[in-house]
Amino acid sequence: MKNFIIILLVLIFCSGWSSAFRNENAELGIEIVEYPDFSSDFFDLVHSLWTYDAINDEYDASGSTSFGVLQETASETIVHGDYYQVIFTITNYVQGEVQVYVGAAHCDNKLANGTYTEIIKADTFGGVINVYNVKGSSYFQGTLTDLSIKRIH
Repeated sequence: MKNFIIILLVLIFCSGWSSAFRNENAELGIEIVEYPDFSSDFFDLVHSLWTYDAINDEYDASGSTSFGVLQETASETIVHGDYYQVIFTITNYVQGEVQVYVGAAHCDNKLANGTYTEIIKADTFGGVINVYNVKGSSYFQGTLTDLSIKRIH
């Protein structure tokens, strides 16, 4: 009986705990990426790893350097500690890694073609306040075709 009560309490606790992280009523805020479909070359900083392809509206990474950043100042304030939904697509993957940053926080490395949806808790420490960026590393070679970042309310 004691084991049953412990299991029951664990199940109740876990179901309540997980619902605290899952807010079914959460809403997404406005898009903070100026051109999420990359219909324009809009990034403030484009490192030499990346090249904007205006014909296909995408950013291609050559794999020519060990590190390269696409960086832009957000159209709305990035709030420290708030959560952001990040969606991006990698195609033509050959090698290397890609991470998307919201402030100083980032998603896990992506190492393959795919459309990725991540939830990132913004970190604005270290002087990175209102910037998002895409970092290609380990001689990333591939294509980034879109990027969407929206605050979760």
